Amino acid sequence: MDRIKKTLDKRLKNLQAADFIPFDPISVPHRYQQAEDIELSGFLTALLSWGRRDLIIRGADALLKPMGDHPYEFLLNADANALKFASQFVYRTMNGRDALFLLQSLQALYRRHDSLEVFFRDKEILNGLSDLRNALLEFTHEKRSEKHLADVRKKAAAKRLQMFLRWMVRRDEKGIDFGLWKSINPANLILPLDVHTANSAREFGLTARKQNDLTTALEITEILKAFDPVDPVKYDLALFMNDDPA
Repeated sequence: MDRIKKTLDKRLKNLQAADFIPFDPISVPHRYQQAEDIELSGFLTALLSWGRRDLIIRGADALLKPMGDHPYEFLLNADANALKFASQFVYRTMNGRDALFLLQSLQALYRRHDSLEVFFRDKEILNGLSDLRNALLEFTHEKRSEKHLADVRKKAAAKRLQMFLRWMVRRDEKGIDFGLWKSINPANLILPLDVHTANSAREFGLTARKQNDLTTALEITEILKAFDPVDPVKYDLALFMNDDPA
């Protein structure tokens, strides 16, 4: 394990924000200055984050650009007519009805709460993810829209939601993640597990499990905590890099 840790630490040391950010979906919330805009744009971008990174960014642009330079203020004050643009949105399996539902649900939550962080205060991460999902699904929606909000209670790894939490919670010295939410301890974050990071973890011998589910994400996260108990999910960035793990 010492060799693996040294390899991952070396990758992190060589990682430069200027090289990473422009080509990653996190570049989208990095365009904004206000915390509310970063959070909202980050959440929407994270929900679209499957597939090629350039296409994810393009999809996020299509959803956010109609909302102007301050999407949080736009959403808070938008009427039904102002949100009609979302009904034309398409990205992979997310269609216009899904997008409109998400914006309407987020609008309702933001009119009640200043931040989505409220769903995570004084809770374990998995409970917070479940409560946020339930709150979003309180509003009228088609059954098909639920697939865009992973259910950790059904053992989904919830990669996109875990990545959003990484963006919001980690205080990243390289300036990649934002560290906006102070009520969550970065030590409690769970690895955002997708096909790429799971395969990388297997190459390193961090898991022998074949399923890319919550159990696997938790198993790898526990090993990463042995590498850095304060900030284990920083290694998500190292696992994502395409270097030879040897």
